Amino acid sequence: MITYGITFLTLFIQSVLVAFFFHSILIPRYRSIVINTILVLVIFTSYLLAFFFPLEMWLKTILNFALVLILLFLLYVNSFRQILLAFMIFFIINNIAELAATGIVIFGLDYIFSDIAKPGLEMNILRGFYIIIVTALYLLTIFLWHRKQTGRIVFQNFVAFTVFPISQIFLLEGTFTAYDNGGENYLIVYTVLGIILATLANFYLFKLINQLKRKADLEKKVTQLEQHRQMSFDHLKDLDALDRHNRTFHHDINNQLSVIQILLRSGQYTQASDMITALANDINVYDSKKYCSHPVVNAVLTQKCVLANLLDIDMDIDVYVPDNSEIQSIDLCSVFSNLLDNAIEACGNCSDNLLNKHIEIKAGILREYLTIKVKNSKSNEIIIKNDQILTTKKGSRQHGLGMSIIDDISKKYDGDFSVNYSDDTFTAVVLLKDRAAADKVRKANALDSV
Repeated sequence: MITYGITFLTLFIQSVLVAFFFHSILIPRYRSIVINTILVLVIFTSYLLAFFFPLEMWLKTILNFALVLILLFLLYVNSFRQILLAFMIFFIINNIAELAATGIVIFGLDYIFSDIAKPGLEMNILRGFYIIIVTALYLLTIFLWHRKQTGRIVFQNFVAFTVFPISQIFLLEGTFTAYDNGGENYLIVYTVLGIILATLANFYLFKLINQLKRKADLEKKVTQLEQHRQMSFDHLKDLDALDRHNRTFHHDINNQLSVIQILLRSGQYTQASDMITALANDINVYDSKKYCSHPVVNAVLTQKCVLANLLDIDMDIDVYVPDNSEIQSIDLCSVFSNLLDNAIEACGNCSDNLLNKHIEIKAGILREYLTIKVKNSKSNEIIIKNDQILTTKKGSRQHGLGMSIIDDISKKYDGDFSVNYSDDTFTAVVLLKDRAAADKVRKANALDSV
């Protein structure tokens, strides 16, 4: 009974390790907890069926690996090549781990192959070595997979992820050797020493993993801040270009009006009429509107409306942002620019049969918060990984960065950022605390009620 209990435990641990490995290197199609639960349950069930049903070993192996490959294509959104590469690495790792564990048990512990091939203590010992080896190989592979992004590998970390797991293999082997050669007393001493050394090694690994995670988080934060700064600079450059265009346009209008006056005074009415018509057309094309009293937000809305019109996207704007807002202009610029950039890009990528390309922008003061809502048409698939939104379209990294910037700004002002989507629409809502604007609204409402 104890033997079967240990067998079930080792098979379950193997299933968890498989789910952990693939989740660390692939992008899930659904929520992480759903993916991992499905993987663990299905793989664990397949292991149990293979354990209890008398099939040839080669047939069990083929069926288990085929099941894993099918699950990968169903549960992850990576390309065919990426999934196939991950599966081939998984296949190689498992075979190396099985060969290494078998070699240790046969040549190191002098067990007979026929004993470890059938259920019992020997097979559980084999599985124990296999789990340690495959865990070390999984961790090393994940480490190398992610470090390829930076193109450098720290030697100290490489040693830690290889030497410590290998040392635990020798400790486990030494425990059984001590029992065979030295008896129970020697076994107790060796086991206690092994537990202490393994605990210290695991503690160091745990500490190292936390340090690597903190370092990765800091590097990611620095990168995001630099990209945020660059995007804000680009937005401000666009606004400056728009302002210069306004001044140039108004200057041209004054010049043309002066020419029209001269033509009228000289009696050249036909030429004056033609110039008036051309000038009216230019004004209609430009059609500079005032969407709200805040100059920066109004400039962003004006700029994005021009771009949307070029892409035949309908814009429905109802925005109130007071000019005395406590929120910094650069943050308002980033929020509105990123929201509208994402919305325009999503509408621009809509399939041709979706005729109604529409963006709805609403903003106003609700209690103490500036509430911004942008709803747009879409046809691309939305993917969630680690509670962050990705997309299947090109430029999804930039899309994710924009979302991250909005989320950071909402937290800066004790607010919130949330999204909701269906098959053909995407809605983003941003809350930013703005007491000054809220006080202004309350005073205005109080005056209206008098």
